[in-house]
Amino acid sequence: MRVFVKSKYLIWGAVLTAPLAFAQPKLANIEYQANETVINGSSFGGAPKVMMFDNFEHGDKFAKQFANISNDWSSHVLFKKEADGNNAHSAINPAKAVNGRSGMVQLVSTFNDDYKTALISFSVKVPKGTTFPSANTPLKFPSPSAWKFSWLMSESSGHSDPSLFDVCLPQYSGGGTMSMNGNTGMIAWLDKPAKWWSWDSYNHMTSYVRIHPLLPVINPVEYAFSVVNDVTTYETGGVGAAGSFSKTNNSFNRVNIPGWFRKSEDDNFQGLYDNIYVAVGDNALARVVITDSEIYAQSKFAIPVMAKNWTDNQIILDNDVIPRDKAYFVHLFDKNGKRSAKGLKVCSTCPQPPKV
Repeated sequence: MRVFVKSKYLIWGAVLTAPLAFAQPKLANIEYQANETVINGSSFGGAPKVMMFDNFEHGDKFAKQFANISNDWSSHVLFKKEADGNNAHSAINPAKAVNGRSGMVQLVSTFNDDYKTALISFSVKVPKGTTFPSANTPLKFPSPSAWKFSWLMSESSGHSDPSLFDVCLPQYSGGGTMSMNGNTGMIAWLDKPAKWWSWDSYNHMTSYVRIHPLLPVINPVEYAFSVVNDVTTYETGGVGAAGSFSKTNNSFNRVNIPGWFRKSEDDNFQGLYDNIYVAVGDNALARVVITDSEIYAQSKFAIPVMAKNWTDNQIILDNDVIPRDKAYFVHLFDKNGKRSAKGLKVCSTCPQPPKV
C-alpha cells in the first residue's frame, strides 16, 4: 500500500503512478514560428485531455475551443484588470455582494462524459488590503469553513446528493486548516495554510485525484497537491481512506471554479482567479508548465498551459498561452508524473538570434 508522502521538493505526482522503468521526458530545444512555439525533445508520452483553459488575456479565444467536449463558460467571466496590467477572473461581483449575498461569479465546466481522473490547476489571490472570505481583517484566516477553491462533482446536484461523487480541490475547512474532501467523502488533510499561503500575491495551486478505475469501493483515491508562490513550494501526495466515497458513483463530469465561499457582511473579500487549467483521463498528469526558474523547485510562479499539438517528441504551443511580460522557462511532465530535469527558456516575444 502506498503511504502518505510529503516533501518540499517532491517530484510531484511521480510518487503515485510512475514505474521506475519509464524514461524521464527530455527537452532538447525550442523553435519559434509566427504564432507558435515548438518544443522539441523525446519521451514526452501521451497528451492530456484538456477540458478547460484560460489565462483571461484573449477574450473568449480559448473557451470557444472546447465546444465539442464541454460547455462555453466565457459568458460568465468577470474580467478584472490589475494595476500591473494582468487580466484575471473576479470570483465576486461587488455589485451583488450586499445584504449578506455572496455575489459569487462561478465558472462551470461540464464534461460530455464521466471520468475518474483529473488534474485541476489555477492561480488564486486575495489582493492586498482585502480579506479572506468571512475574515474581518486582512492577512487573517477565519474561524468558519469559508472557501471551496474548486469543486469537482458528478452532475449539478453532486454537492448535495449523497449518491453522487464530489470533492473540493482544495477547501479551507475552518480553524486555519485546509483539506481535500467533499460532502460525500474525505481524501486528506493538507498542511495548515499558514505554512504555505502567500498573502497579497498569487498562489499557483495544482490538485490531482485518481479514483480506481475497476474497484473504487475497496481502493482509496490517489491524490497530489502542490502550491508554488513567493513564499515556498509545498507538495504532498498519497492515498485517502479506502471506501471513503463507497456510497457514491465514483465518477465526475463537471467542475465549478470557485466551488463556493462564505461571504459575510463584515469581510472585504475580492478574490481573483487566473491561469485555469483542467485535464481529465489517464494522461491527466501530463502537462507543460511555465515557471520563472530553470530549476522547478526554485520557482515562485508555475502555470500549466494547453498545447495545440502533442506527440512523443514535439509539442506545439499557441503563443497566446505564454506570458509576455518577460522570459520564462518551460518544464514538461509526462502521463506518469515524471518531470524533465530542467526547464528551457521560452519567450515568444523576445528578439531571436539571426539564422545562419
